[in-house]
Amino acid sequence: MFIEVAHAAEEAAHAVTAEPGLLGTFGVNWKQLLAHLFNFAILMFVLNRWVYKPLLKVIDERKQKIERGVADAVDAEKRLAEAKNKETELIMHARHEAKDIVLISKKEGEIEKAKRIQQSKGAIDEMEKDSRLELARESDAAKTAIRQELAGLVGDATSKVTSGTIDEKKQHELIQKAIAELSASS
Repeated sequence: MFIEVAHAAEEAAHAVTAEPGLLGTFGVNWKQLLAHLFNFAILMFVLNRWVYKPLLKVIDERKQKIERGVADAVDAEKRLAEAKNKETELIMHARHEAKDIVLISKKEGEIEKAKRIQQSKGAIDEMEKDSRLELARESDAAKTAIRQELAGLVGDATSKVTSGTIDEKKQHELIQKAIAELSASS
């Protein structure tokens, strides 16, 4: 339909000769010019309606997708940088905590070591004290045994030397006196 109108306008323009006047001087036929303007308007309407607007819509959508992609990439880079910073921060914090734990463990180990050494020294001192007491008891027992044996020997020697001159009671007193002197000297 538009094409028929355009052809009819074109034929009318050829049929009419150039009119004198300003447009005629330049060789412009105003009827042809009107037909061309009408055809151009129809073409612009068709292109605008079915080509230009859909094309602009596709271009805008594509542009928005690209902008969204760029924004997402920038956001991803920011998040990556933040994650790296956080990771570095966590590693530094973990190292610091590890150093603290090692120091605390060393201190606790030293305290425990000193405590055990003190306990060991206490146990050794207690054992040494017990050993000295036992040694003193054994020494006293040995001295008592020696005294008794010595008293027996002195008694036997005295009775052999004085057999008949000293009575048994006197002999017993002399033995007790000798034992007391020996006890006092040791």
